[in-house]
Amino acid sequence: MINPFTRDEKIDIPDEILVSSALEGDRDAFEKLIRRHQAWIYNIVLRMILDPYDAEDVTQDVLVKIFSRLHTFKGESKFSTWVYRITANQVINLKVRSLEKKELPFTYYWKKRRISSDLEFPDKKNLPVDLSLLVEEARIGCMMAILIYLQRNQRLVYILGEIFGVNDEMGSEILEISKGNFRTKLHRARKRVYDFMHKECGLINEGNSCHCESKVKTLIGNGKLHPERLRFTRNYKHEVIQVATERRRQLNNLMDRYCQKLFREHPFYNPPDFFESLSKIVEDSQFEIICNGH
Repeated sequence: MINPFTRDEKIDIPDEILVSSALEGDRDAFEKLIRRHQAWIYNIVLRMILDPYDAEDVTQDVLVKIFSRLHTFKGESKFSTWVYRITANQVINLKVRSLEKKELPFTYYWKKRRISSDLEFPDKKNLPVDLSLLVEEARIGCMMAILIYLQRNQRLVYILGEIFGVNDEMGSEILEISKGNFRTKLHRARKRVYDFMHKECGLINEGNSCHCESKVKTLIGNGKLHPERLRFTRNYKHEVIQVATERRRQLNNLMDRYCQKLFREHPFYNPPDFFESLSKIVEDSQFEIICNGH
């Protein structure tokens, strides 16, 4: 899988050549562009809004914008930078999502989760899936929730820089800020996530009372975890660390690196094939009209 955030990666046909072909009416070239970037867009969107099905709708909206604006790409930046700038603007400017509407302080949500800890496991006989899968579902869901309670700009910087390994040069171009500002925002986001997890999360500090295993029964009971309808442990082949190039970055200590490692061990999800749905939206005649900006 091609990593769009690695600028020195050799690929058979560069994005820019595919763009030129697409603008000449080549649907195959546009299809290659969509399928090259759709999974990365989806994985960014998912970590911004947490809901996999909602993320599919937002990803399709992003791809429609890319399609409809393709003729405006002038090659002043790399195509990947242009694509993820559109993605960034979309997720930053979304209407406030349900989880964000709670307006809870960063730690309040987790204190409630800690108080509701239940050391009893659910009855395995009544579970449609293996208990270990539910523990993993709880782990990923809880860590995703940490990202939701970062402010959107800070959340996006953390997702790009810490999870997907985007460097300060490309990150600054995507977000249209200085490299120094990108580094500062990433440092602050990293510190906030790590400090909180060190204080509250058993994955970082075993002495903390919040452990994934102890949450499963409670999460099922309050409707936050559905064994028959898993959100985060489905539809993936790789972990993030397998597809996002590991960038060497000076982190403060071993625990900083361990915190990063936990997020990068999360699934890299396979989204639906959005090109098929886009094909239904746009007929052949419209394709040439839109791509040529007429």
